[in-house]
Amino acid sequence: MQSACHVQPVLVAYDTSGNIIEKLGSNDQPWPVVASILGSSNASVHGVIANYSDEQTQFSTFGATATDSYQIRFAFILPRGVNRQIKGKKNSPTVSVTDPILDAMQNDDISVVSKNETFNLTVIIVDKISKIKIANIQWINFT
Repeated sequence: MQSACHVQPVLVAYDTSGNIIEKLGSNDQPWPVVASILGSSNASVHGVIANYSDEQTQFSTFGATATDSYQIRFAFILPRGVNRQIKGKKNSPTVSVTDPILDAMQNDDISVVSKNETFNLTVIIVDKISKIKIANIQWINFT
């Protein structure tokens, strides 16, 4: 699985007059927006649902599971009883998904180290931009 995209989707809904809609649903139950990949059976997306509130839908962990170029569809999950004629689907421009750039983050604190003294350092491998942990890395002949 790839790490989350370093640029996360932000969607804004407009009414028929062109004004930004502040919220859809209630404070306790805002309308969710779901994302999916169009025209690809080789990839899926994670972090696919975000709620619409405060004039926007802000995804935070959205990402794709395979590298390639894709078009993403965003659609409201409409509550029961809502008029189904609402325009609630939007396709993105084509986006490219590439391999993450790996980086390391120190996993725990190191006490004071003296010159020429041996010490242990534990790190986790993360995506350089998002700082999200990259799981299940297999290292061959790495020291």
